[in-house]
Amino acid sequence: MKKITLLFFIVFITSLSYAQKCEFVNKGNNKSTQAVAPDITITTTDGVVRNLYTTVTSGKTILVDLFYCACGYCQTYAPIIDQSYVSHGSGGGSIQYWGISDRDANAAVNAYKTTYGVTNPCAGSDGGGAAATTTFNTGQNFTGWPTYSIVCPSKNLYYDINYPPSATGFDTYYTNCGASDVEELSQQNAMIDGIFPMPATTELNMLLHINVKSDNYITITDLSGRQVKKLSLEQFQNGSQIATLSIDGIENGYYVLALFNNGIKTQSFPLVVSK
Repeated sequence: MKKITLLFFIVFITSLSYAQKCEFVNKGNNKSTQAVAPDITITTTDGVVRNLYTTVTSGKTILVDLFYCACGYCQTYAPIIDQSYVSHGSGGGSIQYWGISDRDANAAVNAYKTTYGVTNPCAGSDGGGAAATTTFNTGQNFTGWPTYSIVCPSKNLYYDINYPPSATGFDTYYTNCGASDVEELSQQNAMIDGIFPMPATTELNMLLHINVKSDNYITITDLSGRQVKKLSLEQFQNGSQIATLSIDGIENGYYVLALFNNGIKTQSFPLVVSK
């Protein structure tokens, strides 16, 4: 088992260049041997029972994210997956995101979601995650966690794709599935391409692009969800720029920076402050 002993926010910066997975198992080069997804049923931590075949035959496309809470790479890439989830409608359209852990109880899964900025529905061992993971991986060349797969309304399966992930790396598969609500981040009123330095000391720089000067703003929240700073972007001009945010008054620790367009969160980034 590959042990990730550095703190998540350090791993977030340093590990993006690696393609290994947690508990890596080499089972060959062909990632997918089964073209049709198996049926699975989970109960998410909010108590909702979700059946895969029922969902896809209703016209939905599902991204299945197999993870577990102590997996360092799962933690590292969680904000990227959430960015994709938010940009594709946060489950309100024809694309859904399901996170499934085979070993973590509801309390642990909910803590993981809070810590790493995960907003899509997730199921753990309390919700049938172990059986669902085993069934979903049966017959496949499973290589470790996290594993991202897409199931189309036709039940066609794209297994173990877009790894290491990018927020837009699933879009071609969604198009192939016929999903109708693929929305590129570049179509948003504003977007952030990255933040630096990390850790932040006295100020934070953002690679910011503004398309429409509307109600765009940034928040910084601690891991309990308490907002510690809010910044309107009205002062910035349209186009690409480096925007500087003072973090005076923010104590050392771990935070989440989020971008909102007209009150809707469109992006989130992990942030560590160390003065």
